[in-house]
Amino acid sequence: MQVQVSGVAHALQTVSRYTDIDRKLLEIAKRLCEIGEPIIKAIHGNHATVTTEATKNGYKITASGEDVLFIEFGAGNQAGSENGSYDAVPASARPGSWSEGHAQQYSTLGYWYFGGQKFTTVAPSPAFYYAYEYMVQNLPQIAKDVFK
Repeated sequence: MQVQVSGVAHALQTVSRYTDIDRKLLEIAKRLCEIGEPIIKAIHGNHATVTTEATKNGYKITASGEDVLFIEFGAGNQAGSENGSYDAVPASARPGSWSEGHAQQYSTLGYWYFGGQKFTTVAPSPAFYYAYEYMVQNLPQIAKDVFK
């Protein structure tokens, strides 16, 4: 049996691209968060603090602030209407759930006042879902760049 040197060289070259796989996977996770975070920041604006941080197994994007769930999941009639876009949703993301434990305006009257204005609904702006979609679209190119 003869072995072609060029075939072995090609195989070694291919394997060498995957020798540092853990570091490369972390790099992919970091780059994905770096392109997703600005989308979330743009939607949440100054209503949330949005950060990317390293975790035990990679990276994550978090948003914190009083209005994060209202922005992400909506309020009033549309609260939780985008829940199907997420793997996990807080149990309270449904119409009237926040009101029940607070001023109870929406849960009893079907509307509430905020800043002198009457509201019945606030449409969700699922920033994390939009960021996820963008990251998924860009994953093949990022992986290609990291593993080249």
